[in-house]
Amino acid sequence: MLRMLTTANSTVLVGAPWMIRVVVTDEFGAAAAELPVFTVTEPDGTDVLVVGTDHARCAGVSYATYVPDQLGRHVATVDAGLDGFAAVTADVVQVTANGELPDVAAVVAYLGGDEAVSFDDDDVEQALEQERAAQARICRVPAAYPADLAGALLRRTQRALSMRSLALAVRETADGDSSIVVPGNDPEVRRLERPHRKLVMG
Repeated sequence: MLRMLTTANSTVLVGAPWMIRVVVTDEFGAAAAELPVFTVTEPDGTDVLVVGTDHARCAGVSYATYVPDQLGRHVATVDAGLDGFAAVTADVVQVTANGELPDVAAVVAYLGGDEAVSFDDDDVEQALEQERAAQARICRVPAAYPADLAGALLRRTQRALSMRSLALAVRETADGDSSIVVPGNDPEVRRLERPHRKLVMG
């Protein structure tokens, strides 16, 4: 019987080792006689056979280490013949350089059209830096800056810029005219940042 010990979906930095670990036992619970076959399929479709090794101190446990040199989704399969077959994936990413973070140009493109020309670059840069700092305080920001955090940062900046021209409070008139209420939090930002929010112990 084959049982996968590696997480089903991993995030791995390009150039860093990705270890695929399994335990393979026979019908009696003893370590299988032969090593399973480890294969990694790279994003371009290339299959790479990876040499497996027994873990000397743990009966039935074997592993293979693969160092990815391509970005993207990698699939590792483990074939133990009659004892089973399993697969796991890794999203291979790279450390995000400062110049690759959302910048003023990205915010302007995100705003688009008339909204973009309503603000000069200095205003956009100031709002972007404020929201980047605010995001870092409440979120775990990994070395490889993910797309959902980038999207949330752009949305945060758009909201911050838009709120500058809105009143802080609006009182409803006696004749029943509807009031504009500025939400305290953006649900789209919360949705994108939720997986990365820091756990606050209080």
